[in-house]
Amino acid sequence: GALTERAQASLTPADTAGPMAANPTTQRVYLARANDNVWTMEIFEADTLTPLAPYPATGSILNILPSPVTGEVFAVEGQGDVRVLYRLTADGQSVAPPYELGPRFTAGGLALSPEGQRLFFSNGELHPIDPQPGDETGPAFIGLTISDMSLNHKIPLLTNFNDVVFDAETNQAFAVYPFDDLLYVINLDHEAVQIANTAIELRDVLVDADTGSLFVSDSADRIRRLEADTFKVLNEPHLEPSPNKYGFQVGP
Repeated sequence: GALTERAQASLTPADTAGPMAANPTTQRVYLARANDNVWTMEIFEADTLTPLAPYPATGSILNILPSPVTGEVFAVEGQGDVRVLYRLTADGQSVAPPYELGPRFTAGGLALSPEGQRLFFSNGELHPIDPQPGDETGPAFIGLTISDMSLNHKIPLLTNFNDVVFDAETNQAFAVYPFDDLLYVINLDHEAVQIANTAIELRDVLVDADTGSLFVSDSADRIRRLEADTFKVLNEPHLEPSPNKYGFQVGP
């Protein structure tokens, strides 16, 4: 259908625009911007785009992840050589101490479980050049309980990953590392990992929890719909060739 403009907000000029996110549960829109390398997360009322008090960041804002269940919003900041997670209310007030996720340029893949109580990400660690006995340093899938940020999963992987989604029906996470064309299928019940490797570049992955389907876009200009538990191909439309990456964004 046709798109209709419902609201408009005028913004002061900014040097840099960062990530943007919306939470239909709390009716909030978040936009990260910077002037002179000073970052803020601007917050708006969604229906009218009325500006609310902004959140002043300590470092550069790399990711904004609202929780549609709890109404909270998670902001990831780059501070020096590390990524730091901030847990905020819908209006940008801190509700917990900051949490260090890992190295700034290799930690990533932040995702929430559907019930909003668990957080998943890549720890960003690299394999040691000269590993010692008992040394557990290296790339791993991390799962935290949000209420106290306690560790409930640390599953070693071959590499770090860039993006991750979670399927509540199968209790599996799907993580993508596009540089080696790897799709990690992580079973949280058994803490087991299956690797799907293809010569085609994987670009994005999305889970539809209602239907139990997995959507994967790739460099062959396809979006494949798969069964999440068996990887059976249910549908495979081909798109018009494009130099741009095809990515997914969850709508309200």
